[in-house]
Amino acid sequence: MVDNEPDTVALIIRALREDSDVYEFASASNGYEVGVHVVAFKPDLIVLSIARPETDEFEVCKKIKSDPETEHIKVVGVVGSGENGVIKELLRCGADDCLTKPLQIEELQRSVRYLTAANQ
Repeated sequence: MVDNEPDTVALIIRALREDSDVYEFASASNGYEVGVHVVAFKPDLIVLSIARPETDEFEVCKKIKSDPETEHIKVVGVVGSGENGVIKELLRCGADDCLTKPLQIEELQRSVRYLTAANQ
């Protein structure tokens, strides 16, 4: 889970824990931390919040999806509502799904469930 707002991280983790007890979590607040966690944690899925279009989250997504060691990792982008350009850019960078804020918990749970099932 990548977001610079601790309340958002807590909300998403709580929602996913309610949906399944098999998920393990790590959080990061910036692109550098994501890189560290990807190497150490080897996640199946990353929830990547795009707080501002000029941030490095697009580059993070591109790097994950272009590296043979990490290209299997599913990426779910979370963006502000009405940010269609951001959604298109994130999908172009390789995101597997994009959700908008305010986040619909059921939609997040469904997306994560579907994408993690594809890894098994």
